[in-house]
Amino acid sequence: MKSILRLISSFGILILILLVPSVGRSNPNDIPHSVLTNQASTVLSIAFNPKKSNILACGLSDGRIQVWDTSTHTLLYIIYYDKDLIFSLAFSPDGSVLASGSADGNVRLWNVGTEKLRHKLSEHTDLVTCLAFSADGKTLASGSGNGTIRLWNPDTGEQKNVLQGYEVPVSSLAFSPTENTLVTGRADNIIRVWDLATGTLRHILLGHEGPVISLAFSLDGSTLASGSADSTVRLWDMTKDKTVKTLTAHTILTEHTDWVNSVAFNRTTLASGSHDKTIRLWDANTGKLQHTLTEHTGSVESLAFNTGVAFNADGNTLASGGADGRVLLWKLAPSQILGDVNGDGFVNRLDLAIVDSMLGTRGHNRADVSGNSIVDIADLVLVTNAIEDTAAERNARVSGRTDVNNDRVVDTEDLVAVDKLLGTIGQSDADVNIDGIVNIVDLVLVANAIDIEAASAPSLHNRATALITTEQIQGWLTEARLSGDTSLAYQRGILVLEQLLAMLKPKTTVLLPNYPNPFNPETWIPYQLEKPADVTVTIYAPNGTLVRTLEVGHQPAGIYQSRARAAYWDGKNAYGEPVASSFYFYTLTAGEFTATRKMLIQK
Repeated sequence: MKSILRLISSFGILILILLVPSVGRSNPNDIPHSVLTNQASTVLSIAFNPKKSNILACGLSDGRIQVWDTSTHTLLYIIYYDKDLIFSLAFSPDGSVLASGSADGNVRLWNVGTEKLRHKLSEHTDLVTCLAFSADGKTLASGSGNGTIRLWNPDTGEQKNVLQGYEVPVSSLAFSPTENTLVTGRADNIIRVWDLATGTLRHILLGHEGPVISLAFSLDGSTLASGSADSTVRLWDMTKDKTVKTLTAHTILTEHTDWVNSVAFNRTTLASGSHDKTIRLWDANTGKLQHTLTEHTGSVESLAFNTGVAFNADGNTLASGGADGRVLLWKLAPSQILGDVNGDGFVNRLDLAIVDSMLGTRGHNRADVSGNSIVDIADLVLVTNAIEDTAAERNARVSGRTDVNNDRVVDTEDLVAVDKLLGTIGQSDADVNIDGIVNIVDLVLVANAIDIEAASAPSLHNRATALITTEQIQGWLTEARLSGDTSLAYQRGILVLEQLLAMLKPKTTVLLPNYPNPFNPETWIPYQLEKPADVTVTIYAPNGTLVRTLEVGHQPAGIYQSRARAAYWDGKNAYGEPVASSFYFYTLTAGEFTATRKMLIQK
């Protein structure tokens, strides 16, 4: 039981949510909801059947699994098998199998509809914290409190592989919908990306400052969302293996009560649930908060079991459960814009592509714009006309959309905002020309709107050097020149980028005064490079004794003055010991350049 309580206090609880894309921000009361069930047991996990989106399974703290028909609010059946907590549930992609993981260390596979036990998988030696099926349904992954990840054949119940080597508990799993890739989150704050074909670790993602409690891929597999005990949600660009957004609206209540327990995507919305008793709905592209759902309650003692989130196949119902024992169903209206097939609030070529790919499909769906129960040429015409009708308005709006971060000034911060979302499809403030994708054209249009004279002012110049590098600008220019766009706005945007490059490229290499000075216990050592060079900073005592060598590495030409870019010294020697109060000397070596300055530690 102690190990169970440790897991609960370390990880929180995984729960699921379903919804459709939401346009704009609203009060929680704007979203109608109903209570599916209200009971004494904590709802630890829930999952929707991907083939029958009205079927919801709930795992409870008393060991029961309830299966509901959400369309009629009817309890279909209950699976009783143990008194252990049901930490995780997952349906197979074809909806025929329900997997459950519990505190007794077993994974059980149930035949949906007959409620019969199909397989009992008993290799884990500690509680099963998380489950996930691969997109093709041929692999089931299970994570355990002892740090083991096991891969199973769900048809035979045979173990296929074991991913080991880390003793810290596994708290979350997610399969890429498009690649043979599994990502895992652990209590060591690290996200690991595995190649399933070889069972080897491909790479790791760093950035969270607390255990990674929840993971989810976007529908196209390009973005990974992670929820952590550091109270943040991070969005990762899986094509570049880097963070593109950090979402911070969830409330830190007290120590150990700020976990984001679950995250999930639909087309344009990211949902997250936390110990702060809220569900937050975000624009998945911009990271802007759209809704905060606050209907769940719970005592302070039970905040370790709170709300989590996930999406169903239809994307029009949201389910949530938590420590209050309630499962709530939320209804979100789909987009009413004619021709907006993907529900992102705009009609563009993405909608046209979706209709084209579904031509001949029978039955009413979002691509059936005409409503005649078949996707045909009439739907293509309607979407095409809608695009043409909005083209003039779209062109007029471009000039007003270049303030991407909405701070009432167009500057290098907006360039950075676009750069972080390059390649993103769907609704986004960074999609300046509203063509459905964020690309180099949007970045150049933002550059066109920058007042280059104002940007050269000292304060803005310093902000620019802290945000972007000459190497970045050179990359933008290379890509921009390949587009072949000859419009006046585009060509002026290229000119502005060239001017920014010249402005940020120093004429000489210089070692600048450290700051703060005097300092205790740390300081930053700024410099600027006329040309690329291997940079080293060495610290010497007054008697010339070497105290510390800072291997900065190869750096492109540019200005390195901000704390994010300057060399950093923590006031310790090579053995990790704090040095005494005194004058010290620091020397910058950059290629053939060498310069020395004096600094003071005052304790």
